This record gives sequence, C-alpha cells and structure tokens, in this order.
Amino acid sequence: MAPRHPEQLIDLLAGAEVALGDDVLDQIDDIVPTGVDVNSDDFYIGPTAPITDKRLRRR
Repeated sequence: MAPRHPEQLIDLLAGAEVALGDDVLDQIDDIVPTGVDVNSDDFYIGPTAPITDKRLRRR
C-alpha cells in the first residue's frame, strides 16, 4: 500500500520497527499458511512453493 497523504506515511513508518514474535507469526501461519494465495489477482511473478521449515520464514 502506498501512502497518499503525509499522515499515512507517518503511520506506516511507525510500524517499520515492529518485530513480531515467533508465537504471533505461528498464529498468523495457522490462519493463512505460507504459500496460500488469498487473492489470485496479486500474482506478479507467479506462485511460489510454500516454505515449510518455520525457521527459514523468520529471517
């Protein structure tokens, strides 16, 4: 999402330093597993295989 107003940019930059813990990332993966396409219109380069090793997703 690109900001259209300075206020939106400020909000986006505030979240740039947020680091989610493994427990939160695991909960997100439980809702939408890695590699699942929620919106097929978002394809720009084609689908990729899911990363099943959670350690590799936490870089």
